[in-house]
Amino acid sequence: MGIRLSGAHIFLAWRLQCRAQRQTPTQTMKAHTLLSKALIMSTILIASCVHSNWSDQQRREALGMLRGWRDIAYLNDLTDEEFALFAASAADILEHRHPTYEEFVEMPMVEDSVEMVIIATITSDLTTSPERLRHIFRYDDLVALGILPAGLTLHEQNKFYRHLAKQLTTTYGSLEEFVREMVVDGRRSTVDGRRSTVNRRPSNV
Repeated sequence: MGIRLSGAHIFLAWRLQCRAQRQTPTQTMKAHTLLSKALIMSTILIASCVHSNWSDQQRREALGMLRGWRDIAYLNDLTDEEFALFAASAADILEHRHPTYEEFVEMPMVEDSVEMVIIATITSDLTTSPERLRHIFRYDDLVALGILPAGLTLHEQNKFYRHLAKQLTTTYGSLEEFVREMVVDGRRSTVDGRRSTVNRRPSNV
């Protein structure tokens, strides 16, 4: 079942937009921020109410499972609100693919299934908004490396990220393949890091 904003939420968005059009640039920025947060929170709220297959507790467990991936590239640069929206969307896909939660968590390859959904959700984000590549290739980092000059406007940065998305598609064959390699490498690094921590022993003095 798709997520739909109710008439009340659409009306709220319209009122905020109308108010923003009558305000100063500073006030407009504040209104847009409020609008963004309102839409994010209302979407999360609606997403949590449209499901009937998983119980609330099962959905919380699934969201906790998704939070275990927060340290990989892209996800580690999202705000808490952005990640909550991302996780809600990924949980929707998981529930749609695996309506019976007990069978889902007992799958021998459950982590692989979660990984596939994370790849699909990130790919969808980047396909819809290539500018979100800034969550992987941070502008400040690119400036520090001498790849981009300092002082670019947001419009100029977005133009670069749209071009970068095309280059990644050409290099990897698709954005999905790029995301897959990024996620798999991130997962491997996380697992290797955990193993290193577990295997580390205090040295004798």
